[in-house]
Amino acid sequence: MKISELTKIEIVVGLVAAYGIYRMFHNGMLNPASPENVVNQAVTNIGAQLSGDKDFSLGTWLYNVTHPDEVESMDRDYRKAVADAKAMKERATAKSPYDSFIADLQQNVGLIP
Repeated sequence: MKISELTKIEIVVGLVAAYGIYRMFHNGMLNPASPENVVNQAVTNIGAQLSGDKDFSLGTWLYNVTHPDEVESMDRDYRKAVADAKAMKERATAKSPYDSFIADLQQNVGLIP
């Protein structure tokens, strides 16, 4: 059986394409579980632009959409933790009512170094 010139070219092109796909898969570009996946990168970039969230993830977005009660509870807990941290910082940096008395003793009386 004789192979025509066109068939030889088709075989070579097919082998080159197969090798290219093989390399892209092992580099993560076509691996569906890889963040380097071409489709994953496109979806992530578009989602980040549409949502304004630079850390956008399709998986996180899907979870948030399918679990709205849990997301609301986490948001409420986060807001409470931030408010508690601010209150603790204010208490820690607040001036004591005795600060002016101690400063007066240090300057005028010289009893406290």
